[in-house]
Amino acid sequence: THTMVTKDAISDYRLVRKVSEGHDGIVYKAERTHDNMAVAVKILRCDVNEVKMNSAGVPCELGYLAMFQGHRHIVQGIAWGIIENKTNQQIHFDNSDGDGGGCSDCVFLVMEWLEGSTLPHFLGSFLVTRSQRQVIFKQIIRTIIDIQDRELFHSSIHPENIMIARKDINHRHDD
Repeated sequence: THTMVTKDAISDYRLVRKVSEGHDGIVYKAERTHDNMAVAVKILRCDVNEVKMNSAGVPCELGYLAMFQGHRHIVQGIAWGIIENKTNQQIHFDNSDGDGGGCSDCVFLVMEWLEGSTLPHFLGSFLVTRSQRQVIFKQIIRTIIDIQDRELFHSSIHPENIMIARKDINHRHDD
């Protein structure tokens, strides 16, 4: 199960660096302050009242991750919370096209941190044998089948959302 952390709980995490930016939000590498554990923090680009919640009151995206708890190729969700904006001004996001969007009270998700490279970077930057490529793509296909077997059809499975862990050439879908 995932717990909602307190409204000021973003302070429980120190954002280290921006990792990626997509339509739904921005992902940061972060550290949990009480134990320095590396985590990924995704700040969604919409107000809390616009986030789809499941019947348990958990953001659907984190609920989907819970459906795959223990799956060796899908990152694990840890917690979620709300960045409460006490000034009632929009929190704005910067991005390359100048339309970063913003929110008043933003939801954030905390997920397992996976040290690795995106699929395109991994394939372009390392000497990867044909047999290693076959292992990678078989794992990706099996994971997509697992997702579809649960009648989930993820709209943003693309190479930049597939991470390859160098240590064992496993992949995990992170979005």
